[in-house]
Amino acid sequence: MPTDSVVLQAASVHKSYRSGDGRLEVLRGVDLRVREGEAVAIVGESGSGKTTLLHLLGALDLPTDGTIRVGGEELAGLSSDALAGLRNRRIGFVFQFHHLLREFSALENVMMPMLIAGAEPAEAEARARELLDAVGLSARLDHGPTELSGGEQQRVAVARALANRPVVLLADEPSGNLDRETSARLHDLLFRVQSDRGLAIVLVTHDLSLAARADRVLTLVHGQLRAASIEGVAEGARVVVHAGTGQGDPSGVQWESGSIRDSGGLPGIGEPSVEEAEP
Repeated sequence: MPTDSVVLQAASVHKSYRSGDGRLEVLRGVDLRVREGEAVAIVGESGSGKTTLLHLLGALDLPTDGTIRVGGEELAGLSSDALAGLRNRRIGFVFQFHHLLREFSALENVMMPMLIAGAEPAEAEARARELLDAVGLSARLDHGPTELSGGEQQRVAVARALANRPVVLLADEPSGNLDRETSARLHDLLFRVQSDRGLAIVLVTHDLSLAARADRVLTLVHGQLRAASIEGVAEGARVVVHAGTGQGDPSGVQWESGSIRDSGGLPGIGEPSVEEAEP
């Protein structure tokens, strides 16, 4: 269950890039607070800035303006080494591609973040074994990434993300390369991790069945986060955007005229598109 402790916060975050003679504004004043033990899903059109936002929240990039705090620590002003240390200690990452090191076994891949953080090898190995057992891979410790299935590779990536006991797990399309059945098992694992470990999770996804399991659903509209909800199931699932910002309980807010719908494909999966209602 989410607590009142805020582990990830963004305030008035802007991000723009130089484009020709001008600047392209991707994020235009994003505000977000994620509490300990809370799962937040961010959905939206391709190109709306979801991955850009996740990179900022994960200290992989810095905002043009605004502030971001992870575990109470503000990112602005930190050196490159300090940011790398914060990512290693405070943030767990799971991407669409597993990014496991091919030269190392599953066990060694999970040990790596702990060794980088200065843990003793024996301590790192013990925790890596514990984590791989927790994700159901105790029999695959010595297998390299090329000897694992896609689902197994992602489970190793989840174990690696948990290695240093992060305050938040950031997942960018974590099941994007998996089939439907394997995706469902990975989703179960992510929410079991959230429940068992009281971990905050921020998910960026086009999979509406995954987004619907989160405590809160948000969508990026014109560079800002808006409260949303998932309505319907399977091919009929769609995202309905609310009038609120999504910083609190979205229940009871007024419906907005626009919505983002799943355009089809696999159940709950597809490229959402914005549909403007008649005025």
